[in-house]
Amino acid sequence: MKKVLVIQTAFLGDAILTLPMIQYFRGKNKQVELDVVCIPATKEVFEKSLDVNKVFILDKKGKEKNLLSLFRFGKRLSGENYDLVISPHRSMRSSILTFIINPKDSVTYDKTSGSFFYKRKIKYNINEHEVLRNLRLIGFNESNWKIFPSFNYLDKEKEYVNDFLKEKLKNNTKLCAVAPGSVWHTKKMPQYLFEKLIEEIRKRSCFIILIGGKDDSNLCEEISAKFDEKVISAAGKFNVAETSYLLTKCKFLITNDSAPTHIGMSANIPVFTIYCSTVPDFGFFPYSQNSFVFGVNDLDCKPCGIHGHKKCPIGTFDCGHKINLREIINKVEELI
Repeated sequence: MKKVLVIQTAFLGDAILTLPMIQYFRGKNKQVELDVVCIPATKEVFEKSLDVNKVFILDKKGKEKNLLSLFRFGKRLSGENYDLVISPHRSMRSSILTFIINPKDSVTYDKTSGSFFYKRKIKYNINEHEVLRNLRLIGFNESNWKIFPSFNYLDKEKEYVNDFLKEKLKNNTKLCAVAPGSVWHTKKMPQYLFEKLIEEIRKRSCFIILIGGKDDSNLCEEISAKFDEKVISAAGKFNVAETSYLLTKCKFLITNDSAPTHIGMSANIPVFTIYCSTVPDFGFFPYSQNSFVFGVNDLDCKPCGIHGHKKCPIGTFDCGHKINLREIINKVEELI
C-alpha cells in the first residue's frame, strides 16, 4: 500500500474518536500516505494530526449536497489512486463516494448503509467502544484498545492558552473544566443543575473554566455571570487543539455526553460524563483513568435515541432533571 483514504464525515466527537485508528495504522505503516475526507466543522481535527497527509473537505450541506456534486468530488479523489478506503462513517453518502473513488480495496461495517459498495465488511459490535470499533476496521486484535487521540499543539497555540490562563487564574492552581453544552437538547443536563454543581465545586476552592464552541458561548456566559471571577467562560475562544491543551492544565472535566468528553480523552485527564437521554452502552464513554459516568438508569423511556433530540419526546425530561449531583460531587472530592 502507498495511499490510504479515511472517510469520516460525522460530528466532531466522531472525528476525534477516529484519530486513535489513524494513529495506530500509521504506526504500523509508516511509509503509507494517509488522507482524510471530512466535513468543514471537523477539518481542524485532522489537520492537527501528525499522521494525516492531506485533508479533503466534503461540504455535504453546501456545495456537495446533491448527487452530481458528490460524483464530481469523488471523481477528483479517484485520481489520487488510493489502495485502500476505510470508512468508519456508516452513511449511504460515504458508501456512494467510496464506489465513485473506486479504490483497490475498501472496508466498512456490516451495518453501514450501502455496505455492498465496499469490498470488505466487518461486524459492527454495538457493545464495544467506538475507538475499538474503528480499530477493528484495520484488523486490530490486541487487548489494550485504549489509545488516546493526539493533537499537534503548536507553540503559538500553547502560548495563547498559557497567556489566557495566566491573566485569568492569578494565583489559583486548582483549575477545573465544565462543558455544559451539546448539539442536542436532551443530551444537556439542565442549566440550573450545572449552576448548583458549580456552586458546590466552588466551595472546594476550585477555579472553574467553562468550555465549549461558539454555539455554547451564550450558555456559558449566562452561567459565569452568576458567579464571581473564579468562574469564567472560555467558550468559543479556543480551537479544538487549544481546548485539548487547556484541559491538560485541569484536574478534571465535567461534561455532557458530547464532544468535550472525547477532547478530554486527548488530554488524558479524568472526565465525568453526564448521560441524560443517551447511555454509555452506545460506546462513547470516557476511558481515561479516574473517569466516571453519571445518569438516571431506572427510566423506561431511556435511551430514547442514539443522538438525542431537540426536546424530550414525552415532555418530562426526567433523565436530565433527576441527575444526582451528590454522586458527581463525591467523585470531585475524591480527586481534589
